Amino acid sequence: MKKAIVLFLLLYLILMCGCNAATNRTTTQTTSEEAGASTKVTNKATTKGTSINDNEETNSTSEATTANTKAATTSTAGTPTASTAASTTTAAATTATTPATTAVTTAATTATATTAATTSPPTETTVLTNATRKAKEYLDFMAFSREGLIDQLEYEKFTHEQAVYGVDNCGANWSDQALRKAKDYLAFSAFSRGGLIDQLEYEQFTSDQASYGADNCGANWNNQAVLKAQDYLAYTTFSRDGLIDQLEYEQFTHDQAVYGVDNCGESWV
Repeated sequence: MKKAIVLFLLLYLILMCGCNAATNRTTTQTTSEEAGASTKVTNKATTKGTSINDNEETNSTSEATTANTKAATTSTAGTPTASTAASTTTAAATTATTPATTAVTTAATTATATTAATTSPPTETTVLTNATRKAKEYLDFMAFSREGLIDQLEYEKFTHEQAVYGVDNCGANWSDQALRKAKDYLAFSAFSRGGLIDQLEYEQFTSDQASYGADNCGANWNNQAVLKAQDYLAYTTFSRDGLIDQLEYEQFTHDQAVYGVDNCGESWV
C-alpha cells in the first residue's frame, strides 16, 4: 500500500513536471510570436508614422521655406539690406565729414604755406628793406659817414651791395652827419679846427663834409685851446713854451695856442 502511494506520487510529480514544461514551451512560443507580431506591427506603424511624419515635416519645411523665402523677398524689396544701409550710412558719413575734412585740409594747407613762407629764405627785396631799416636805426642813435655806415652794415653780415643800397636809401644828409659827429667829439674832448677835421676824415667823412662839420659846430677855437692846455697839465708838467708847442702840434694856430696857455690858469713865474 505504501509502495502504491509512493508510485502514485512519483507519477503525479512526473506529470506535473511535464505539464509545466509544455506550458513553458507554449508560453515562450506564444510570447515570441506575440513579440514578433508586436515588433512587426510596431515596425510597420513606426515606418508608416515616420514616413507620414517625414512627409508632413518635409511639407511643413517646404511650406515654411517657401513662406520665409517670400517674406525675405518681400522684406528685401521693401527694406534696404544691411549692406545697402551700411553703404547709405557710409555715404552720409562721408557727406557729413566732407566739410570738416575740407576745413581741416584747408587749415593744414594754410599752415604749411605759412611755415614755408616763414622758413623760406628772404627775398632780395626783403633784405634790401632790412638793410635800409638797419641803417636808419644806427643813425637814430649815432652819427655816421656814408662809408662808415656801409662798413657797419657789412659788419652786420649784409653784402656790400645790400649795405650800399641801405645807406643810399636811408635819407641821410652826410654833411649834417659830419656836423653832428663834430659836436659829439667836442662834447667830451677839446679839438682845434684842423684836429677836428682830421678826426672827421678818420671817420670817413669827405674833406668837404668834415670842413662843414667843423665850421658849423659852433666851437670857439680859442676856448678849445684853453681846454686842451688844461687837459695836458692835468696829467703832466709843461713849460709855457713847451705847452704852446704841444698845442700847435694839435693844429691850433699860434695865436690860439698862446691864448690857451696864457688862460689855462697856470702861473709860469
